[in-house]
Amino acid sequence: GTTLIGTVTADGSGNWTLTPATALSDGAHTITATATDAAGNVSPASNTVNITIDRTAPSAPAITGPKDGTVTNNNKPTIT
Repeated sequence: GTTLIGTVTADGSGNWTLTPATALSDGAHTITATATDAAGNVSPASNTVNITIDRTAPSAPAITGPKDGTVTNNNKPTIT
């Protein structure tokens, strides 16, 4: 289905920015835009832009070397 996520007014050069008032849900979204002139005429839809919202943080990284408590004289140890 189609959901209107907001409306904006373009500036004199035709530039515009939209920040949805309600956060988009995680997952795939297809975004299009239309323009409406002062007479109420609506343009065809723009090309589609596909985005994916992923707000899940990655797992914590694990440090496997050097081992905890290691003493070294190497001031550039390889940390993995």
